Amino acid sequence: MIFGMNGQDASLLRQLEAAESQLTQRQRQLHEDIQAVDASVRERLTSPDVLLWGAGSGFILGELTRKRRPEPAERQQHAARQALEEEVESPGILQLLLHYLAIARPIISSVHALLGPYIQGLQIDAAARAQQAAMEAANGPPEPARATQQTA
Repeated sequence: MIFGMNGQDASLLRQLEAAESQLTQRQRQLHEDIQAVDASVRERLTSPDVLLWGAGSGFILGELTRKRRPEPAERQQHAARQALEEEVESPGILQLLLHYLAIARPIISSVHALLGPYIQGLQIDAAARAQQAAMEAANGPPEPARATQQTA
């Protein structure tokens, strides 16, 4: 027994020590989980499939949003007259989008196949932790292990 403390104070002290050790353990586990997720995400994001998908997406977005340089006034007028005479139809934005989506489809499905199991694993881990936290909340915190002192 600690000097100057009654049984109630000592019990409260043990509860505080148990809560502190539990908090420290949870912080350590969270740090380990963050490091594991970081390593996994870094590994997956630097895979050739994801890099190829990113390059393809950037190219498609660049093509769709590219600004065309205006021609001088004479060339513009001549081009407009010529377009009216030849009745040339240019593909609309929807046709271009469908064309590029058809090209990107295999890339998108490979990225989905690559990252799908990882995302599902994260969801399962989160559900298990939530269930464990609910059980701890219902049953109360676990009893701390008592340290035994050996006398010489």
